[in-house]
Amino acid sequence: MHELFEKVLKDARKAAAEIDGSPVNAAESLADIVEALAKARDFEQAQEIAAEISEPVSRDRALTAIAEALAKAKDFEQARKVAAEISDCITQVEALVSIAGVSHEAKDLERARKVEINFPYEAARALAAIGGSSHKTKDFKQALKVVVLIDNRFQIVEAINAIIQAFIKAKKYKQARKVAAEISEPDWRSKTLVAIAGASHEAKDFEQARKTAAKIDEPEWQRAEALVAIAVASHEAKDLERARKAVAEINNDEYSSYMLRLLASIAGVSHEAKDLERDRKAVYDEYSSYLRVRLLASIAGVSHEAKDFDQARKIAAEISKDPAKAEALTAIAGALAEAKDLEQARKTAAEISDPYWRIRALTSIAGALAEAKDFEQARKTAAEISDPRSRAKALASIAGALAEAI
Repeated sequence: MHELFEKVLKDARKAAAEIDGSPVNAAESLADIVEALAKARDFEQAQEIAAEISEPVSRDRALTAIAEALAKAKDFEQARKVAAEISDCITQVEALVSIAGVSHEAKDLERARKVEINFPYEAARALAAIGGSSHKTKDFKQALKVVVLIDNRFQIVEAINAIIQAFIKAKKYKQARKVAAEISEPDWRSKTLVAIAGASHEAKDFEQARKTAAKIDEPEWQRAEALVAIAVASHEAKDLERARKAVAEINNDEYSSYMLRLLASIAGVSHEAKDLERDRKAVYDEYSSYLRVRLLASIAGVSHEAKDFDQARKIAAEISKDPAKAEALTAIAGALAEAKDLEQARKTAAEISDPYWRIRALTSIAGALAEAKDFEQARKTAAEISDPRSRAKALASIAGALAEAI
């Protein structure tokens, strides 16, 4: 398996070298490769490649991966040295907080507190990250004090959300609710309440999120988006009845496809025949052949029944033009990959003429093969991806999965 890891890594590096005209894409690919090497604990090679990255965001991502992996390997001193090379102050704080989470040494949080930060927005986010790890009231209080110094509304939203997320991480749900209650915009408040509910799994939080979503009048899509978020969080919490109710309240036509795909996911968890039958009937309320295929593919992905795949293919055959036909076939290929029918998934991908959608389908299949631990076939499938950036990303992901399996 080590030999296969080296082959996949070599392929990924070759693909990254083929990326032309976009230094950012090339840097992102190298960062993906560094993340795989860090998982494999090949720190020397990981640091060598990280040193090749000139684009700061990707370089910081690569260094963070190395620092966190070194901490997991209990090499805390080297982890701290790597973290010190991170240029973005917030990213550096988050890396030090991550190290502290493994080392359990107070000095690591103190290092995070001492990182030089010049702007209130960055300070609030940094203090929130520290508070999420330290669980100390003083860090949260300081973060909330700094927020009032921010003059950009978008940055205020981002900073408060970071603080709420930190409260959630620290399991301080009462404090998270208190901060969320002070948010004036219903759509934003609903999103934060959904996040709290998703962590606490408490019915009162889901209910509060639903009531807040109901207060969103305009634009209608924001209300639909809030209800979708509630349905997804309820689904993840295995509260399927609440998920069904949230979906039933969505009245926006633009969300009908997403809505039914979500219901298909609910059916996949409930394993109740009535859910799948209801979803099959709902498909025929759609006039668009393209949407019908996508919905049937979603249903097939959880039912694994040949009749659903056959019906999806039949409708896809009625679509004459790309990109609608290509996207429909991609949905079928993805559903086949989910159902672990990888041979049929590859055959379907081969029918896709549009390069963009064929790449999407092959990436999905390669990911499914890696998940099934068929790494050699995953590598061969990724090799068929024509775009170097997408190929490098898929191969780096396979290498990461291999590193975890070794």
